[in-house]
Amino acid sequence: MTTIAFAKKVLASDSRLTEKNFVWTDKCKKIWRLSDGSLFGSSGDNEAGLLLLDALKKNRKPNIPQDREMKAIHVRPDGKIYLFEGYIWDRWPEDYAAIGSGMKYALAALRIGADAVTAVKAGIAMDVHSGGRVQVVRLRPKKKQCTT
Repeated sequence: MTTIAFAKKVLASDSRLTEKNFVWTDKCKKIWRLSDGSLFGSSGDNEAGLLLLDALKKNRKPNIPQDREMKAIHVRPDGKIYLFEGYIWDRWPEDYAAIGSGMKYALAALRIGADAVTAVKAGIAMDVHSGGRVQVVRLRPKKKQCTT
């Protein structure tokens, strides 16, 4: 599966793609910056995550088969976090979050003040389905408008 964590304007993930106990690759992209500046990541069924990403990019309702196990995170440009578990986007109340099979290790790290990269490294260290290099995308600061 995956470890994805968000904290302090940074979304980080591992890069391992597994199926049961088989490692397909350690070069899987799991997080993206969308054109509106928001950040997206998905764990679980890779194809379902890509379908959800496509729906977000096109501002459409997702059409994901219900037999697919997938979770996702969407961080809006203002830093508000939304989680998806198959039906709707739900606003997350904390300023940090984690998803995936390494979530409990990442959340423990985040809860004691770790940054997102360190949290993902904790997931990689403890979860056999997380691995590879840590990938990072950052929220960009809003551009200031020039006034004359």
